[in-house]
Amino acid sequence: MDEELYDEFGNYIGPDLDDDDDDDDDDNGVARRGHGAYGEGEEGFLGDDPDDEERDDDADAPEPMDADDGRLVLHEDKKYYPTLTEVYGDDVEATVQEEDAQPITEPIIAPVKKWTFDLVEDKVPDTVYKSEFLESLLDHPGLVRNVAVVGHLHHGKTTLLDMLIHATHPTLKGGGLARGATPRAQREGATAVDLERKQSAASRRAHDPDRAFREVRYLDSRQDEQQRGITIKASPITLVLPTLRGKSFAVNLCDSPGHIAFADEAAAALRLADGVLLCVDALEGVLLHTEHLIRQAVQQGLRVVLVLTKLDRLVTELRLPPADAYHKLRHTIDRVNALLAEAAVGRSAPAGSGGALSGGAADDATQAAAPPRVDPRDGSVVFTAALFGVCFSLETVAAIYGREWEVPKLDSAAFARRLWGNAWRDPNTNAFRKAPPASGAPRSFVELVLAPFYKLVTLALSAPDASALRAGLDLAGLPKAAVPDEALSYDPKPLLKKILSTYYGEPHALADAAARHLPSPEAAAPLKAASCYTGDLGTPAGMGILACDGEAPLVAHAVKLYHDPVAGDRFDCLVRVLSGTLKAGGAVRVLGEGYCLEDEEEAAERRVTSLHLLQGRYRLPLTHARAGMWVLVGGIDGSILKTATVVDHDAGAPLVAVCKPLQAGGARAVVKVAIEPLKPSELPKMVEATRKLGKAYPQLETHVEESGEHVL
Repeated sequence: MDEELYDEFGNYIGPDLDDDDDDDDDDNGVARRGHGAYGEGEEGFLGDDPDDEERDDDADAPEPMDADDGRLVLHEDKKYYPTLTEVYGDDVEATVQEEDAQPITEPIIAPVKKWTFDLVEDKVPDTVYKSEFLESLLDHPGLVRNVAVVGHLHHGKTTLLDMLIHATHPTLKGGGLARGATPRAQREGATAVDLERKQSAASRRAHDPDRAFREVRYLDSRQDEQQRGITIKASPITLVLPTLRGKSFAVNLCDSPGHIAFADEAAAALRLADGVLLCVDALEGVLLHTEHLIRQAVQQGLRVVLVLTKLDRLVTELRLPPADAYHKLRHTIDRVNALLAEAAVGRSAPAGSGGALSGGAADDATQAAAPPRVDPRDGSVVFTAALFGVCFSLETVAAIYGREWEVPKLDSAAFARRLWGNAWRDPNTNAFRKAPPASGAPRSFVELVLAPFYKLVTLALSAPDASALRAGLDLAGLPKAAVPDEALSYDPKPLLKKILSTYYGEPHALADAAARHLPSPEAAAPLKAASCYTGDLGTPAGMGILACDGEAPLVAHAVKLYHDPVAGDRFDCLVRVLSGTLKAGGAVRVLGEGYCLEDEEEAAERRVTSLHLLQGRYRLPLTHARAGMWVLVGGIDGSILKTATVVDHDAGAPLVAVCKPLQAGGARAVVKVAIEPLKPSELPKMVEATRKLGKAYPQLETHVEESGEHVL
């Protein structure tokens, strides 16, 4: 060893060593320094450090997404995975929950639930007439009747229309038996084998316990109406109804609510109509809302036909003798006539407001001088028990006796005049007298009208067995062909409906009353123009309204808005065509309630996308609507708030004017509510919802207070 390379202590003091040796020394030094960074002492080695396992795990972790951009990224800013928005997109709401807050029975992502508020037919039901025949009648205003069906709450308006609908729609299913009821034959002790042998397939279906005998309420086409058992919205329907003599009329009927809170719906029905069917419960009589409706009808110059409903309640609930029932019915009729005379004070009926079958100028002068009245002898009073298929007037009863007595040339109108009031039949001579032939003798109405009704009801409800029931039906002139043996085992309500509907036949009485005592659109045009049109009747449009001319300039009154059950965010307008012809696909001009020559902002150009006849739960498409019709119009609702006037696309003031807004009989809103959204960000949604509510309900008003509150 060269001593000059080392000092006295043995340390190397010679020249630098080679590079390979330096690299080995540096590596050992790094290893030693690395060991010193994690611990001290000779017992620590790199593989023995406890954090080495964590570093080994980190080696398997994914690289940060932004590690290759050359920037220094802090640990808390490192991004290893994409966000939920980057994965699913901005239109997907994604949430992360650390705890399971949902029950196991509830799916994490609930399926979309489609809310249905309306009852809609899957297809157009069959009718006893063709739709082409209905459209041909609508093109002749003299064969059209526009009728509003009004009355107090639960006075049988919707059930009355159910009877007419079932008479014209044979495929619609009606009621059955009471749930859990037992057939009459089974109650009489018949064995199961005998019962199976005697019953036909139709009879077994009638006794199916899963069917229920109930009111269908076909025009209550909303779920809430069916659940509550009341009518909330005015619902129109158009039917072809034949009279007793076989002449057919297209009758536009509008079922209106009877609750006082929905008086605006009744006002809309009255605005559409030329006449009124006033329904009064035979047991309850005239009530407060009935008086209000009579006043509204007379103020608008509408003719009234009285319908005494629920005649069966006099027998089954009140249990009045026939003589007392006559006095109760007469009291109700006298009360209605008194209200009509009271409401007509200071108002004279204009000429031309008579019915289509009225006499002539002399009759019109008489009607203008005398106050309006209803009288059973001329057919302006109809008696019904619609739940059991009963509808008759004195003339239809006279026709029944003509068939029973085999007198084909019987003058039913003259006979009907002797079936009401102080008229008695002499049993010895069969002549009618104005004085009773004997003490206690019944009036002709009691003997010939009420007594058969009472006997049939009593027979159906209290016959001891089928043989006694058959004997009673034979005496009533109802043979086996009319009421088969299988029907005798029905439960009381279906049996009573079968017997009464067979005895009284089709509901011709309502068609007769509408045709004779309610005016056609042509006859009612002067009255309708005076009551709802604000413009000059000397203009071409005004003269077209007076004549109900389908070739005149178009003037139509949009009275009410209905939401489309298929496209729920769209409204269709129920329109009464006053003049001209409205065509599908045509361009029109919609004038708001405040339109005038100085304010053109209330006018909007629209195109008619569709025309339909609203039939309760289904719609019939049309190509055009002539003057005198009411029709459901699509595509013009954008600028309509409550009501509007529809004219030709190039028409405007001063040639045309708007129709008057609805007046709900002087009723005013009594509830005022301030509303606000739960989430302030949803304020635009709430404003849009209140706008739609204002369209759907004629009497609902929405506005914004100075404080910013939204008020209903």
